Amino acid sequence: MSWAEVITPEDRELFRRCRRAWDLGSARRRNLVPRAASAPAPDAALRDALAVYYYPGMWQWDRSLVTARAREALESALADAGADALARAIDLLDRYLVWAPSVDRFEPLSVNGEFDVTIPDPRAEGAELASAEGLPIRFRGFVDLLAHDHDRRYWIVAHRIVEQPLEVDALRIDPPGAAACWAWQRCFLAQPIAGIQYNELCRSSGSFRRIAVERTAAERDAAARTLAFEALDMVDDLRVYPNFAWSHCRSCAYQRPCAAIESGEDAEPILAEQYRERAPARRLGATTWSLGRGAAPPAGGSGVAR
Repeated sequence: MSWAEVITPEDRELFRRCRRAWDLGSARRRNLVPRAASAPAPDAALRDALAVYYYPGMWQWDRSLVTARAREALESALADAGADALARAIDLLDRYLVWAPSVDRFEPLSVNGEFDVTIPDPRAEGAELASAEGLPIRFRGFVDLLAHDHDRRYWIVAHRIVEQPLEVDALRIDPPGAAACWAWQRCFLAQPIAGIQYNELCRSSGSFRRIAVERTAAERDAAARTLAFEALDMVDDLRVYPNFAWSHCRSCAYQRPCAAIESGEDAEPILAEQYRERAPARRLGATTWSLGRGAAPPAGGSGVAR
């Protein structure tokens, strides 16, 4: 029996986009993904490579050695992805590793760090959010990189691997980013977060960008309130319905079962044939790499992760 209701950033993203997609795909609901999703994902492999490159224990190493380890991690993760996918990913990583030293004005403290926090109840001062059954509601997620700058201010660095860079104003809104700043500081009281540095790798153009967005205490508190109200909706006995909009329906992983439901058909055969339960999330280094300058991560990027 679960001792807590856990909300993740991925849950929130699906819930905001479409309640039917959330019902099918959220870890809190049916937890289904297309069977084809088991193929190696270049974006996840690039994140693994960046986790190796920014590993704190190797930050003072000769960067050519670290670059070789990062490339090795990428090649290992994409060993079964096909030559074309591997070549494109290696090309993007190699060019990034040439560009990054010109903008890396920080010192890494941890990679793939996890936060796990209770959520204040906005309806009752001093209380924490709980479900109708009395279970605590917790917010759990990862940050790609925690670093501090030359003024000893703490920053979350978020790697964004995209087709086209977002407008800067869109990054300034970013509710998940604001929530991550709040959650990390709540989880680690000695590390007040100044904001997020968005680290963009653009697949289509091969260009890169680093944008720093500060988050005030008021913004972090507002993000916590929004998270609390969304969490209450998620754990309540809510109505599930589709939020149709072509902007997200066109790329939705649940198009076929959704269309079947809308036409009055039984979607279960489609779900059984074309979908599987999501495997536990794995992030390189999430549980085994320390915050300090200890031993290097295993060769080949084989760190155990949650």
